[in-house]
Amino acid sequence: MAIRVALHHETHYHYDRPISLGSQLIRLRPAFHGRTPIDAYSLSVEPDDHFRNWQQDPFGNPIADSSFPSQPPI
Repeated sequence: MAIRVALHHETHYHYDRPISLGSQLIRLRPAFHGRTPIDAYSLSVEPDDHFRNWQQDPFGNPIADSSFPSQPPI
């Protein structure tokens, strides 16, 4: 008997004044070395005009480093 799980996570930032976005480290991807098979994974980040660089922490866990272009505060 196989157990299937679906996980949906959303993070929203709300500020009381204009801000500039800095680099965001996102740790929401399953580990590559895990024993549980992952059928599908996706990550979407807004605004769309960002650069994503996948890295690994010292334990081999994936980290998405999302950098946003310099722009006036939003």
